[in-house]
Amino acid sequence: MFELILFITLLLPLGAAAVIGLNLLGGEKALDYRQVQNTAIGALFIAMVGAAIMFVAVLIDPSPREVTAYTWFTLGEMSVDIGFMVDSLSALMALMISGFSFLIGVFSKNYMHNDDSFSRYFAAVMLFVFAMLILVLGNNFILLFVGWESVGLCSYLLIGHFYQRKSAAAAGTKAFVMNRVGDAGFLAGIFLIIMNFQSVQYTEVFSRLGEISPAMATAIALCLLCGAIGKSAQFPLGTWLARAMEGPTPSSALIHAATMVTAGVYMIVRSHELYDMAPVALAAVTIIGAITAIMGALNGMTNSDIKGILASSTVTQLGLMFVACGLGAYPVAVFHLVAHAFLKTYLFLTAPSILGYFHSNPDPKAAAGSPTAPVPVMFWFVLIGSIGLIGGGFGITAFGNESGLAPSYYLLIGIFVMGLFATLRHAVSATQRIFGDHGHDHGHDHAACGHDHSHDHSHTHDHSHDHAHEPTRSAAPILIPVLFILGGAIVAALIGLLPGGTPGSWFQDFLAPVVNVSPLGDSGTLMSWVVITVLGLLMLTAWAASIYTERYAPELPGDSLLNTRGLYVAAQKRFWLDDFYHKFVVGRSVQLGRTLEGFDRDAIDAVTGTPSPETRSVGVDAAWEASFLAARAQGMDDVLGKKSDEEAGLLARLEALGAEPSGAASAVTADEIPRGSGFFGRLTEIATRITGWIEKTVFDRLHGGVARTGGSMGGALYRIEEMLGRPAVLGVTVIAVVGGIILGVML
Repeated sequence: MFELILFITLLLPLGAAAVIGLNLLGGEKALDYRQVQNTAIGALFIAMVGAAIMFVAVLIDPSPREVTAYTWFTLGEMSVDIGFMVDSLSALMALMISGFSFLIGVFSKNYMHNDDSFSRYFAAVMLFVFAMLILVLGNNFILLFVGWESVGLCSYLLIGHFYQRKSAAAAGTKAFVMNRVGDAGFLAGIFLIIMNFQSVQYTEVFSRLGEISPAMATAIALCLLCGAIGKSAQFPLGTWLARAMEGPTPSSALIHAATMVTAGVYMIVRSHELYDMAPVALAAVTIIGAITAIMGALNGMTNSDIKGILASSTVTQLGLMFVACGLGAYPVAVFHLVAHAFLKTYLFLTAPSILGYFHSNPDPKAAAGSPTAPVPVMFWFVLIGSIGLIGGGFGITAFGNESGLAPSYYLLIGIFVMGLFATLRHAVSATQRIFGDHGHDHGHDHAACGHDHSHDHSHTHDHSHDHAHEPTRSAAPILIPVLFILGGAIVAALIGLLPGGTPGSWFQDFLAPVVNVSPLGDSGTLMSWVVITVLGLLMLTAWAASIYTERYAPELPGDSLLNTRGLYVAAQKRFWLDDFYHKFVVGRSVQLGRTLEGFDRDAIDAVTGTPSPETRSVGVDAAWEASFLAARAQGMDDVLGKKSDEEAGLLARLEALGAEPSGAASAVTADEIPRGSGFFGRLTEIATRITGWIEKTVFDRLHGGVARTGGSMGGALYRIEEMLGRPAVLGVTVIAVVGGIILGVML
């Protein structure tokens, strides 16, 4: 029964994608919009119910369950199975993915109702969910990689959904390429695993980690980290995430919140035993996460686009998850992942109503004039979500136990403080967005302040224009899934989820069979309650400062106590990473390609000459056909005048066999092949003339000899057959044969 539920949960999204895809290929004639959305939402709902049943089963019995469908292929002694593993981590991820995908699908039902490409959108979403379920439920690295790549492809389709816009097409391509760069390292890590363990099964690989050296473990962990950096938009491969806003808003919620970008965190947590053997890799995870969190927080402070702010927030939160993983607090990272899924999905699904309220202007503060009507409900929704994001720091910091951190890890403590700073900077950003109109005139000209509003305003027109002038209507059906998400967060808090991954909490006890806190030492003085208290005071200070002072206003970057204009510009430009890649990677690659093209044209072609044709203009079969036709033309009239139709046909074939083939139809001469003026071109011409002479003098004669011999043999056999067919000859032959038999018997 459990296996049946597992396969239903996995295959229903795939089946729905197939049905919707066939409908799309058929011109969308079989299913209309309502039937397409009902098919997608129904499949997601059943998948969510199946994932919930598996989650409850794990709650009752936390022991891992492995299900093998069949053996996919075998390489030597290694076999790769289509198998799945359901434990506390994979069950939690599957429930989160299917649950949030269902709510996003319900939201999309109203959001995409005027879109002409709704079938393509829902088909991509179904494939996306199926790929994510394969990624988190697979029991080996090969299935992880299959789901990993499939998710990347589906994200390319969703980000570039409005491919008619150049910005959307470019954003999808950028996400695809940047992820492939990281996936190259990820694939190298899987190859190293196969080389060292001759297996890709999680249980076997992790049980045999003692067989490899720490250096090899570090190499594997760093290679796998490359894939996580690309997929989770970490420094330096995270530039694609800001442009992922080009897709429809529900797809942004799907990519940014509960699914794709968290795959890197899931992979690290799943492979935590490997990373525990590689302190260098853990330190790299921490440093990369801290740098990403700082860059995301600073960019969020300078961003005036509501969806861009949410993208910067995602970057910051993912960086903090990496920091938690690098510090060995894996349950905290998983808790943060789940909490972030609640809050970020919640905020993304409220963004269209905010944009509609401000007439589709991505910068609420730059909207001309005051809003036409107050929407206090929406204000409180955004306020609750922002408070949740600010409070995310509590879960992140509450990983310490009574022993604290080892003194040898002061570097990691410093990085941890950087993570706190990133959280506070995001708190300021969220606060100024909520109370940004305090003491300001809506007509303030931000263009004079150096704002770069070129962050693809076009993405705000993906679909929100359909709701632009309906601020009150947007709060009805579209906000229903938002309310469910908010209710889920409250329920999670009530049942003890929100204490996070701290020792002794319900959440850590649930994850204990798979992963537990890996403290970095047994001595130290940094206590978790001290960090929480300090963080709370700093959070309140930042909140008050952002409300009652103008120091953090984005339009006044130079009015702080220190002149931070340079930092402001750097953060606004995302620290010029895109410019760096365009100039030193893309530009140099194009330059190298042009150089190689010129070398091929000016050097190689000049030496070797133009290549010969791959095939003859007239082949051997055509030459034989020409010889048949020539033979028929020479003697057909005489043949037809003397014989019956049957005999005439036979004689015509015989005459063709006996004809002298000229070989002209298949002849290849040197003049037919253009040559270069180089040395090798001349050699090629000489070789061609020699082979042409050999063909003409040897093979053409052999060709004619075979034809003449066949014709002679055919003529002889025909005459024998004709002679034997006469009655007199046949009678004499029969008498001779019978007489010979009787004579033989008598003797």
